[in-house]
Parts: sequence; C-alpha cells; structure tokens
Amino acid sequence: MARDFDVIVIGAGIGGLSASALLARRGFKVLLLEQGAKAGGCCQSFQRNGYLFDVGSTLFAGLEEEGVLQRILKELKARIVYQQVDGNFGILIGDKKIRFFSQRARFFEEIRRSFPKDYREILEPYPKFEELADLVWDILKKEPIFPPHGGYRSLITRHFKKLQPLFISQNLVAGNLLKIKNPEIKRLVDGYLFFNTQRETSQSALLNASLVLTQHFKGLFSLRGGLQTFVLALVEAIKSNGGKISYQTRVDKILLKKGEAFGVRLANGEVISSWSIISDATIWNTFEKLLDEEEVNKRIRKKLRQIPQPWGVFCLYLGLSEKAIPPKLMDFNQIHLSKNSSHWEGNTLFISLSPLDDFTRAPQGKRAVTVTQLTFLDSWARDSTYHQMKEDYIKRTIRLLEGIFFDFKRNIDFLDAATPCTFENHTLRPKGAIWGIPQVPQFSGLRGFPIKTEIKNLLMVGDSVFVGKGVATSALSGYYAANLLTDYFI
Repeated sequence: MARDFDVIVIGAGIGGLSASALLARRGFKVLLLEQGAKAGGCCQSFQRNGYLFDVGSTLFAGLEEEGVLQRILKELKARIVYQQVDGNFGILIGDKKIRFFSQRARFFEEIRRSFPKDYREILEPYPKFEELADLVWDILKKEPIFPPHGGYRSLITRHFKKLQPLFISQNLVAGNLLKIKNPEIKRLVDGYLFFNTQRETSQSALLNASLVLTQHFKGLFSLRGGLQTFVLALVEAIKSNGGKISYQTRVDKILLKKGEAFGVRLANGEVISSWSIISDATIWNTFEKLLDEEEVNKRIRKKLRQIPQPWGVFCLYLGLSEKAIPPKLMDFNQIHLSKNSSHWEGNTLFISLSPLDDFTRAPQGKRAVTVTQLTFLDSWARDSTYHQMKEDYIKRTIRLLEGIFFDFKRNIDFLDAATPCTFENHTLRPKGAIWGIPQVPQFSGLRGFPIKTEIKNLLMVGDSVFVGKGVATSALSGYYAANLLTDYFI
C-alpha cells in the first residue's frame, strides 16, 4: 500500500533536522513537521536591535576531526564558519581563573598553577576518565544502537574483554574516582558537572562525566554567526534534496496499526502516512501525549515516572558595550559567585560573549551577551504571579552582573529574558526543561532511552534519548536514526 512519505519527522530540533537532512540527501521522501514558526528548537537564534542571540547553547562539541557535526556537514556538502575555543573558555572561582585548553599539558599546568597543593585531587583520576571516554567514543562509532541488535548478551559475547570496563562503570558515579577534599576544587568540579549533566560529582554518572571532563581535549567550538548557521545549513540541505518542511504544524497523534507506526494525525485532523516516523518531541511528549497510554509498554511508562526532575534555565540576553567587559572575562565563562552554596538560582552563572570581531552578532564595539543560570522548574507558576517573578529575576541578575561588569547599567544597549515558561511556549517541552534527562547511572549510558523504540517503525532522537544532552549528541542521535533507516530500507 502506498504511503504519502517515506519518513515523517516530528520536530525540527537538532536531532530532527540532522535526521531529515541526511535522509533527504540519501533519496528518502521526507516530511519534517515543526509546530513553531522556525527551525532549531532549543538551538534557535533571534535578532533584536542589531544583535543576534543564540537562544540556548553557545559552546559545543562535534566539529573536531571526525566529529559528528563534521561528518554530517561533509555528507551534506555544507559549510559553516567556526572557530575552536581554546583557552577562551574557563571557570572563575574566587580569585582564580582556570582556562580550558585542548593540549593536555597546558590544561594540566593550569590546574597545577591554580591549586599548587591539591592539584592531584583532579589530575590523578584523569587517565581513567580519558580511558573511559575513548572507550565510549569508540563504541559509538561501531555499536550506535542501544539496546544493541541481539541484546546485551550478544554484545558482551562479541566484545567482552574490551567492553568490561564499560559495564563495570555503568553503575558508578564521578565521585567513585574523584576523592576531593579541597572545598574550592570540589565546587569547581561539581559546578562544571552540574551545568553539563545536571548532577554533582556524587551523583553524576561516571561515563557521562568522563565525556564532559575530557571533551575539551577533542575541542570546543563556537560558530561565526551563531548556532543558527548550522540550523540553516540543515534546513537548506533538506529543501535542496527534495525534502519538505511544514512550519506551524502541530502533530496531535502518532498513528499505530497492529502495533506499528504508519502515520500521524495533525491538530487540524489531517492524516499523513509514512513508512517510518522519527520523533524529536522528547520522550515525555512522545510517550505521554503523541501515543495513547495503552500503546506504550507499562515498563516504559514506569521508567518515565522514575526520571529525576530536570532543571530549567533562566537566560538574560544583553546588548552590551565593549567598555563594560573586564579583562578577566573570556568569551565563555562559568562564574562561581558563592563558595559554599548551591549551583542554581544565581549562585553560579554561565556568561557567553559574542566574539569581538563577529559583526554578524553585534555592532562594532558591542557584544551580544547571554547569561544563563539554573532554576527550579516548579518555581515558575503559570499564573498571575509569573510576570512579577520574571521581573524579580531580571533585577536580581542585574545586581549580580553589576559586580562583574564595568559600569554595567550605563553600558546596556538591549535587554531581554527567557524563563522556563518561555522555552515551554516555544518548544512545547514539559515545564520548559531544555536539558534532557539528568545524567545519573539509572538513566544514562546503556540505561538511557534507545533511539529505536519498541514500537515498530518509530524512532526517537534528541537530548532525551541515547546519548544525551548537547548539540553534538542530539545531532548524533539524528545521524544514527538516519543510518538505521538507510540500512533497513536500502
């Protein structure tokens, strides 16, 4: 029986865009459905008063040699302008400035210089972190689909000796390797892991922590013109290869017949059929809204209820004069404003500055600045108190920034803010959670939600499935989904 499309993709986030672009390039008839007015999901950009802001991520991986973004761009024959952020990203804590370098020797020397007495607390476990990270990346190249074909027993039988450390480490946290006594070092490492895995050393899954703590050796990158340049490259690849994108089109249901996905029903009642469906709508929206309860395995429903509460973010977007930028700031900074308290609600900030010479982002002599802090999702009531709460957060954040920038208020050219409610409105993510699942052992790595679901012809991509949070990992899920369908149909 004929179908309207080979593949329907729900959601134009990085995962959905990557899968759509690759499949269209490979000759599939692709329809990408996006409920919003533009593509990108949490990686959209917006322009105001001559400034261009990335809504979410400003610093990411994947553009190193053989990195997933490079592989995708190469296959699509697309080009973007990027630069490696080497020594221009770091952590400010107390009077210390710890810069991150791709060269191991320079990074290790930075740690020794900053903590001359206790540097071993960080550096001694690093060989093990690197060993685990290399193992994970090697597996991702060869065994991308988890659970693997043939089950874990088949995987263990074929690669037992090599994979033994992986299975042992699956149950461990970063704190099993990091035995930190120095309170300043502990706050530094806890804060870095918390912003990347949503958990501190004592709870952050060891495998994910290993990837986070060693990624700068492979490279961290920013894009000239912002992340939208990658989004636009994917959109252009979809269109130029015959794919179709329909914006402001909300999917109401994924349709099943005898347990197999065969199409979608839109909010307007229209039914569109396809041989396969890829959902980039998060595991929560996919399993709890787009599918009926009886269509989802009880085990999956139970697992969804057990996921720890993700964190939200409050972002301040600023157009700022270069005169306000103190010399201590790099283009990308994690700043600890307190030595002993939590990493959320203003105690730790991530501040990104557009490069001084990127005039696509800000006028000459100006900077586009994004200030991010973690916030409790449940704190943001969707009621009459919302606007006052948002205004209070803006005022509090400005007070914090007055202690960082020179003559801050006088040098503000533009200001806007985004709350979890903002992200929920624009992306439909439950409560505005834009960072995927907290990376604890029970819900990460081999125990994460697989790209290939138990429902035939239904795949999932994005930051809530294997491998997890981030631009590169979301793109990786789209890459794997495209490969799965290519292997199956061609």
